[in-house]
Amino acid sequence: MRKLTGFLLAVISLLGAQELPFQIPDLQKLQKIKVAELNFAGKSVIFELYPELAPTHVANLKWLSDNQFYKNRKIDEIRDDYAVLIGKISKTEPQFAYTLPPEFSQEEITRGSLLMARAKDTSNPQRKSHGTAILIILKDSPHLTGNITLIGKATRGLEHLDKLLEVSNIENLTVYVLKE
Repeated sequence: MRKLTGFLLAVISLLGAQELPFQIPDLQKLQKIKVAELNFAGKSVIFELYPELAPTHVANLKWLSDNQFYKNRKIDEIRDDYAVLIGKISKTEPQFAYTLPPEFSQEEITRGSLLMARAKDTSNPQRKSHGTAILIILKDSPHLTGNITLIGKATRGLEHLDKLLEVSNIENLTVYVLKE
């Protein structure tokens, strides 16, 4: 009983005692959440998702997609031409004001990486991710490797990524569940 109580307290502290608006599916279901499609300006970029590296973040992205969060979403920021930020929330969206525990890996952050954004360490010592803001990486960014949660990488449509610098919003980000 003590071990179970200790484990539960550890999980609660990892989540900052905050309740997430989505359920993390069991491992079998989670492993089927493997593909996301970003649509903008008539272009499409397909991402392979990494539920094995970032299960909470992938489940979150699926929940956001199911709730049409990214539909007609504006591009919030271009970061030094190496990344595009999409998904900052407004004051009228308090239901999306949550953070996620870090799920860092040593997978290299390269062009086409899909990341969950986070605040700088000085204001975010726990290194939690934003609940909704994603970064799409336009240039190899080794300085981010191991310092931010990687959700997936582009497998098709990589040639369209630079077009994100020319548009003001995306049409949608859809997450798919594989049938088998």
